[in-house]
Amino acid sequence: MQSVACISICPAPAGVDRVVAVDDVTEYQTCILPAAPCNKNDPASCTTANNCNQVGLLWTEATRVCSACAVGTDFDPNSKSCKPAAGVCDARSLSSCTDQPSCSAVAGLWYKNACISACPAPAGIGLAVAEDGVTEYQTCILPAAECNKNDPASCKTGDACNKVGLLWTEATRVCAVCAAGTEFDPDSKSCVAVTKKKIKIEVLDLNKNLVAKAAKLKAKDKYTVKVTIAPEKVLPADHLVLVKISYGSVVKTTFVDKKAGVDVNGEEKVEFTHDVAPEFKGNMTVDVFVWNNWPSLSGIWEALLPEGGNEQEGGSVTYAVE
Repeated sequence: MQSVACISICPAPAGVDRVVAVDDVTEYQTCILPAAPCNKNDPASCTTANNCNQVGLLWTEATRVCSACAVGTDFDPNSKSCKPAAGVCDARSLSSCTDQPSCSAVAGLWYKNACISACPAPAGIGLAVAEDGVTEYQTCILPAAECNKNDPASCKTGDACNKVGLLWTEATRVCAVCAAGTEFDPDSKSCVAVTKKKIKIEVLDLNKNLVAKAAKLKAKDKYTVKVTIAPEKVLPADHLVLVKISYGSVVKTTFVDKKAGVDVNGEEKVEFTHDVAPEFKGNMTVDVFVWNNWPSLSGIWEALLPEGGNEQEGGSVTYAVE
C-alpha cells in the first residue's frame, strides 16, 4: 500500500514538481521520480525536444512526438530536421543526382553534367532534348550573342539578320553581307542592285536599324529620319535642306538645315529624331526639298532638285502608324 505523508524534502532520486489535485483545478507540490532515460531505439521514451534531438531523433512540436527519420534521410542536428542521406537524389540534395533523368525527376536543372536548382547568370531556364531524341528536360541556356552587322556570323535567326540590314539564307541558315553593287532591301528581304537616287530618305528605329517601308511605325516611339542628298551637280553654299513630316494632310513638324556647298557627284547628309505623337493613327509622310534660299517676294529662290517631294524619285516616303 502506497504511503501518504507530508514531508519537507523529496527522497532521492525523486525531485520536486507540481501536479493537479483530484478537483482538476488545484495544483500542489509533490515528489516525482525522474523519467526513464531517452533511448534512441525507443523514441517514445524521449519526452522532450532536447532529449529527442540529442539522441538523433526528430521532434515534432505540434504533436510532441519523438520519432526516427524516414528511410533514406538522416537527422541534421543543425537544422533539427531530417535531410536526404548522403548519396540519395532528392529535391533537397540535388548534388546527389548524377544523371539527367534522376535530376529531372526531382525538378532539378541538368546543366554541365550537374543537377542544380538555379541557373548561373547570365543563363536562363530553357528546354533541351534528352539522348532518346524525344524527351525534353529543363536546363540552362545562355542568351544568344547580340546580332552585329559587322559580324554576320553572330546573327543566328532570319529576323535578327534582316533587322541589321544583312541577307539571310534559310536553306543554309547563314547570314551574310550583300554582294558588291547590291544593297539589302528590307521590304523584299533580298539584295537588290544599287540605284543611286538624288534624294534618299531612311527611317531608323531606336537601334538605328532601317525600318522597311511595308512595316508600321509605333505611336509614341522615337525614330531617326536620315536624308542623303547626292545631287550629281553643284549645290551652292548656304543652300537649304528642308524636311517636312505630315500626319495625313496636316504638317506636324519641319526641319531645316543650311548646308555648305556640294561638288558634282558629292554627297551630304541630314539626320534628326522624331517622336511619333501618342494619339496618332494613320499615314505619316516625310517630304524632302532642296532650295537655294528662303522664298521671298524680293529675293530669288528656286528648288534646286526637282525630285523634292516626289515619291518615285526618292523625295518622299509614307509609313503607316499604329
